[in-house]
Amino acid sequence: MKIDNTVKKFRIKKWCIVIVCVIILSSVLVSYAMFRTFNPISTLVGLARIVMTDTEYVEIQKNSRVILAKSNDLQEFIDFIESEGYTYSEDKRLGAMHFIEKNGVTESVLISGNGYYTKWIWQ
Repeated sequence: MKIDNTVKKFRIKKWCIVIVCVIILSSVLVSYAMFRTFNPISTLVGLARIVMTDTEYVEIQKNSRVILAKSNDLQEFIDFIESEGYTYSEDKRLGAMHFIEKNGVTESVLISGNGYYTKWIWQ
């Protein structure tokens, strides 16, 4: 009888560990697929700040920069990058891919959005 309870507890613990691992792995994959960042916590915190507060934009990843913005207005993006010393190249724009330049280095930024937030993803 005592052995059966030990086996049951072990099986329950094993399945709990498997379920937790699957949840963590799936949240990392969804975060990367949607926001190009492997950290689902920074993504959720950034989304919460954009949707629930008056914060205009949140940087959720610094390396291979990813920024979430409240507004879908292109002028707000241009104002943001100009405040950081970049210049916007309207003539090089390719659909949702925008090109910015700083110190002679050209970078591309993919802009996409929905009704709740806009993603600025540096390529």
